[in-house]
Amino acid sequence: MTRTRLSNFDRWDLAESALQPSPLYALNPRGLGTPLVESLGTYVIRLAEAHVVSVWRLIIHILSPPRPCRISRSTLRYAYPANGLGKVSNPLLRALEVATQRRDLCRLTLSALEGCIAQPGTFRTTEAWCPSCLEQWRIAGVPLYTPLLWALQAVTMCPIHKCLLGDRCPHCHSRFAPLRARARPGQCSICLESLLGAMEVPTITASPEEQPFKLWVAEGIGQLLAELHNLQQWDMAAALHDNLYRCLNQTEGATREYLSMIAGASPCALRLWATGEGKPTLDHLCRLSYRLKLPLITLFQSIPAKWRGPVRLPGDLENLGTKYCSQPAMERSELRAVLVASLSENPPRSVAEISRRLKFRRPQTLWSREPELCKQIARRRRDSAITVRPATQLYPRSQGQHLEGILRDHLAEQDPLSLNEIASRLGYKGSGAIRERFSDLCRAITAKRKQQVLRKREGMRVAIETARTEIPPPSLRAIGRRLGYTVEFVVVKTFPAQCALYKGWRRSWFEEQRDKLRLSIREWVAAEPAPTVSSVCCHFGFSQSYFQVNFPEDNKELVRRSAERARRARADRARDLHEEVIRIVCDLQKKGIYPSLPRVRSELRPGSTRYFPLIRTAVDEAMSSFGPIMRQRNELGRFV
Repeated sequence: MTRTRLSNFDRWDLAESALQPSPLYALNPRGLGTPLVESLGTYVIRLAEAHVVSVWRLIIHILSPPRPCRISRSTLRYAYPANGLGKVSNPLLRALEVATQRRDLCRLTLSALEGCIAQPGTFRTTEAWCPSCLEQWRIAGVPLYTPLLWALQAVTMCPIHKCLLGDRCPHCHSRFAPLRARARPGQCSICLESLLGAMEVPTITASPEEQPFKLWVAEGIGQLLAELHNLQQWDMAAALHDNLYRCLNQTEGATREYLSMIAGASPCALRLWATGEGKPTLDHLCRLSYRLKLPLITLFQSIPAKWRGPVRLPGDLENLGTKYCSQPAMERSELRAVLVASLSENPPRSVAEISRRLKFRRPQTLWSREPELCKQIARRRRDSAITVRPATQLYPRSQGQHLEGILRDHLAEQDPLSLNEIASRLGYKGSGAIRERFSDLCRAITAKRKQQVLRKREGMRVAIETARTEIPPPSLRAIGRRLGYTVEFVVVKTFPAQCALYKGWRRSWFEEQRDKLRLSIREWVAAEPAPTVSSVCCHFGFSQSYFQVNFPEDNKELVRRSAERARRARADRARDLHEEVIRIVCDLQKKGIYPSLPRVRSELRPGSTRYFPLIRTAVDEAMSSFGPIMRQRNELGRFV
């Protein structure tokens, strides 16, 4: 007998694991301290591959709490926040650090930028890769992975090979999301083919002027990722706010609106970013630093005091081509001249009137650009004798009687409308003008509406009390629909204690009626000679399913009794058939006719059972009592 020699399995290199035991094998992250640092999403995929489990199984194992609770079974839920930013990313990162006993996994995410940049639009929703980098790693024999740089939506080019990133599989031509159940580094999650094949060149949608910007973005973000661990030593959010103010102060001729526009944001965005009221996206910071010729990493470190931004040239706003047009393209000197001229107008104009004249979308933009002049205009308007009315008088003083009549007609109604609804129907923006002119009528309408609310509350209370007298008592939803509400929440919120008492009383009422019905059913069943489930349901007017659910014991007893009656009926029919067959066999024997099975069956009475096995048994028993019988044959040798 020959012995087959088994091949040895690949050995695990335990040199990478920590000295302390850990629940999971501690893999070493790839590219730490370099622009191509590995993303946490790919680290999870490689960790699942090392433990020969699916990505979903590994995530569920990591996030399983001491007490059982519901955990999302979709790996796509963790695909976006796996690399940082968001309330789901921090628990996943902490769970991975505990499971692998590693403290450097935070360097694989953007968690250091939490509070500095906005979360929406930061990461891609589908995988992207550089085929040249993957091929180079494969030739070098190093593990394949996806850098964190490729997962960012602002990065579209590889900073090493100067080519666009691919996002479609070269085999099935489909995009796929990260962290799928069958995800593997360097493979398509849909067709499981390698991503190292010939890739179709992506269509370049940007202009040739955008190509240097894309390459600069990839290099700048890569430099930021390489130094991100060292930047955590101080408050990055405060440093970003201070550096944005320095960009404004150290750029000649720049305004907050100008810097916001060159960053591709709204005109008031820089003010929100610098004060901490809003968060910029990574793309906005890249565009701002690119136009100011400032490295991206300096926005999170410190801008040198000797740095000076490029001088703003006239017409720069026209060449930006942004989609935001909240203010006209007007130079500061021209705008100041218009505002200074408005200070000598008679009667004095308000800031809102001047902004409408200059075709600004709102006066707040004018206040943000020239606050001192706007204060002087507002002070001059306030010191003048012009009365500022809360709303335009659509009905002048001469038509006051007509407007008063309309209000009195509304007051005479049983359920009057609110003052805001009345003002809207009359064409006013608000009810301030009506309240100022007809304060007494407005107070009367408001008081009547309060009485209307009290009447509705009283109607709810009376409806709940009178519902006890109805048979059957209606539910709270039915009571709410009678009062004009689609749900019972309004009634329950208004009278919570009374509704709870009514629900308990209604439940006990139905239980009492059910007990009475059970007694009636049992009395009727006892009086009937052959009751069945269908006869009980037909007599009392309910369905068989209702009877089975609410009276299971009675239903079971009726089914048992019906089965017993059917069994006795079958036994009686078999006995009667047996006696009748014996009688027929005796009669045929006396007549000298052989009692064959078809002849006996034809002699049975109408309505008798025609079941062949029973008839054959009775015929055989009857013929055995007469002894052997010779069956006659005709001249052809056939039985007669």
